[in-house]
Amino acid sequence: MYSSTITGNTANSRTGGAFLFGPAEIESTIAAGNFIAGTQNNFSLAGATTGSNNLVGSVDDTPFQSNWIVAADPTLGPLANHDGFTRTHPPPPTSPAAHLGTQTHPPTKHPPRPALRAPIR
Repeated sequence: MYSSTITGNTANSRTGGAFLFGPAEIESTIAAGNFIAGTQNNFSLAGATTGSNNLVGSVDDTPFQSNWIVAADPTLGPLANHDGFTRTHPPPPTSPAAHLGTQTHPPTKHPPRPALRAPIR
């Protein structure tokens, strides 16, 4: 999972954010503000995890990499159009997530689903 923001999700079981089974590489990703049965839960990881420059909003029994920022509020802005293919939750300049990510992986060749022909206006 690269350069992703997972926020604002709720669930009754498993995880509020992302459930990753097996080896996973997570890079330049924010997971915060997700809930399971009323308790913040952002990741459930089953297997080895690699990657860096990630911010996770809560700590549970999941083993995180030592170079991740954990138990921090990214203070994400509201979901809005910022002249891209999808709406985003931008972190403000004062956020611990600001300038955290890297571009170690090239962007995808296609816009995210649903495939759009032009940026959202």
